[in-house]
Amino acid sequence: MTVYQGTIAAAAVINEIIAVFMAKKGFEWAGELHQAEGGSIHHDTKGKAGTQPA
Repeated sequence: MTVYQGTIAAAAVINEIIAVFMAKKGFEWAGELHQAEGGSIHHDTKGKAGTQPA
């Protein structure tokens, strides 16, 4: 039974890692990454969102 529990745990970890990469790729393909660069959200030099550049 211990072997099955270890296998299931390892599969879950591998699945989560793959899911993160596939989600990122999906957002890239959908064109939804980096939308804030041309939008109205600006970052100051400290990286705080919502401030207008000087």
